[in-house]
Amino acid sequence: EGLNYTLKSMRSMGWPEEKVDNVLSIVAGILHLGQVKFESKMSDGGQEIAQIADMKTVTDAAKLLGVDQEKLVTALTVRIMVTRREEMRIDLEPKKAADARDSLAKTVYGAMFLWVVKAVNDCIMWENDKDIKSSAGVLDIFGFESFA
Repeated sequence: EGLNYTLKSMRSMGWPEEKVDNVLSIVAGILHLGQVKFESKMSDGGQEIAQIADMKTVTDAAKLLGVDQEKLVTALTVRIMVTRREEMRIDLEPKKAADARDSLAKTVYGAMFLWVVKAVNDCIMWENDKDIKSSAGVLDIFGFESFA
């Protein structure tokens, strides 16, 4: 019921099916990204590093988000530090990889949320501000979730 209402609202603003599909694809990609699990393996240097437990989940997330799978794996499992002369790649341990996954999902969601708000505002914008008789506001409580 909620999804049908959301789809109806998007279409009533004149969004083409491609735009609706893109938003839904990003949401699905974020959900798949949240399902990525990490296993522990030992590096050649004897350190515990993260390894993707099921590549299908990453493959699905990458496809839905429209990003390169290898780059997504790197974003999830490697920290890259760039100095003036060199690039250092540090493999993440599973806990840090999970933190990177969660941070990436929140960043993508936040960017999509801002884009949707702008797209909605563009659809309901008045040509002349003097014609505005009333307005509606949206409370963004995105920052109030618990990170515990």
